[in-house]
Amino acid sequence: MYALTFHLIVLVTSIIGLFLFKKWFLPPLVTLVISFGLMIFMNIPLINWVVVYTVIVLVVSLGIQFLKKK
Repeated sequence: MYALTFHLIVLVTSIIGLFLFKKWFLPPLVTLVISFGLMIFMNIPLINWVVVYTVIVLVVSLGIQFLKKK
């Protein structure tokens, strides 16, 4: 349940971040920094999830950016 919730939070924040920042690369960068910071702060060795969430946000950001240009 928590994993699904976090996936949805990441997707929604990436969409909101794209509309706020107006640059496609800022939401993935923010997600990378926050996820990496939380991983270090909480001492959780899950670098794979940091990469996965960053890639998910990157794909969503590029997809929305592509749709906005049409």
